[in-house]
Amino acid sequence: MAKDIICNGFKTTIKLFLAILIFGSCTANRYLLTDKGADRKFLINIIKESSKYGEIQKKPVIVVNGTPYRYDNELKNNGLQVSKKEIKNVEVLKKEVGIGIYGESAKDGVLLLTTRSTNIKDSAVSDTTRLLILLGDQEITESEMEKINPLDVESIEVIKDRHKMDQYTREDYDGVIIIRLK
Repeated sequence: MAKDIICNGFKTTIKLFLAILIFGSCTANRYLLTDKGADRKFLINIIKESSKYGEIQKKPVIVVNGTPYRYDNELKNNGLQVSKKEIKNVEVLKKEVGIGIYGESAKDGVLLLTTRSTNIKDSAVSDTTRLLILLGDQEITESEMEKINPLDVESIEVIKDRHKMDQYTREDYDGVIIIRLK
């Protein structure tokens, strides 16, 4: 009788350990790159390092050339089809700014990836994308936008719908970004 209890307890422990191992590795697999060897875990290592400093959590949104890949959506279904050698720059976006742009799906943070080429599958933003950037109702440049302290930002609205953009401009822009300060 005691032997059966011990045996069942051992089996339960093994099953629990395997479940943790399987589910724990699934989370990281969504951030694997298409490379082989150590380069395959390049983003996983950046996420781990950044989470040590509280910059992001374990399930950040990955934005490749402007296209967001969310943990529970695009990354779950397709993974990330990028190689380390294609990555030109990786930047951690502050949590408040990320939520302002990408909504609640960015609550764990955002990693911005810029690639050497813009022909990555599903890339929506390239070097030729024209954006109208407004601070309130005043047009500003991208360099002026980069100087804004994220703590001063109340909200960020991104408009891609042509009809909605018409109320801000008649020029041929690919999108409008409206930044409102506190």
